[in-house]
Amino acid sequence: LETLAATHQSKVDGLQAEIQAREQRRSQVQAATQAAEGQLTELQAKSAEAEERSSHLITTLAALDEEHASLTDLLTELQEEVATQKAYLKEETQRAEDAKKLRDQLEAQCSTLSATKAQLAETEMAQPASIESEMMPETETLPDSSQMNVRTNRIVPRMATSAETITPRPRGIPMKTERITRKPLPDAKGT
Repeated sequence: LETLAATHQSKVDGLQAEIQAREQRRSQVQAATQAAEGQLTELQAKSAEAEERSSHLITTLAALDEEHASLTDLLTELQEEVATQKAYLKEETQRAEDAKKLRDQLEAQCSTLSATKAQLAETEMAQPASIESEMMPETETLPDSSQMNVRTNRIVPRMATSAETITPRPRGIPMKTERITRKPLPDAKGT
């Protein structure tokens, strides 16, 4: 009985040692479980935060896509406007070049006219007596429908000898002194 009791006691001692080891293991597992639960709570909080951030990023991405589309449209419009402005600038540049050519031509004509004017003034200075003799009053015969020859003195104005008024008067237009003034016809009342 003693040996049997000793065997049972040794089994009981072994079982108690195993129970204690299992208790320690259970307490370690419990501690690990509690740590894992804490980590799980942390990860759930981080997951919720990540989901919130993800939804925020998705809405931001959608807004950026819309902004990109509107900026692309604006870029297209601006490129068209730049093309229009380039065409307008090209036309204006061509007009400016044409105007410059015209101005150069006009300046050349002005210099030619100035040279001609100077030559005319020199010619006038050289022949003042001959011009005065040519500008003296002359007598002209005016034809009449009744075959009458009437001689009238026609007043021909003297030409100025300055270089500014060298243009002679055209023959077809009468001077003020040559115009015929008519008296009004009397009306029925005799006035």
